[in-house]
Amino acid sequence: MDASDLKFGLELLMRVEEIVARAEQSETIDASQLTQALSVARTSLLFILGAPVVPPPPSMDPMKTALRVLTAFAEKSVPEPADLEILVRVCGPRPAGIAWDEFACETLQEVLKDRAAARQTMAAGATIAR
Repeated sequence: MDASDLKFGLELLMRVEEIVARAEQSETIDASQLTQALSVARTSLLFILGAPVVPPPPSMDPMKTALRVLTAFAEKSVPEPADLEILVRVCGPRPAGIAWDEFACETLQEVLKDRAAARQTMAAGATIAR
């Protein structure tokens, strides 16, 4: 097996991942675990191929990503697989039975909670400094 075989495998995995994501939106199939497994397999293949490791997103990116995912669902389209991966990186694996749109809402709540905690910490520090 050479690099071209692995690249071809990666392309096939990406196509299957998109198909499963579309099937998941139909709500007749709970394909969430399969989608997550495909994402892990794709990430592993990228690592094997020596693709650059994507750093964690900046603090505002998870919010923008969650909004992009929610917008895709609102427009009855398929969210980008990379956006779904970011949500998993931010909040960890999506629990079974939780749809991607609900998971995106939970991501927004986590980001907002973290921002509120950071503001409180900064406010407390400013009060002490006075």
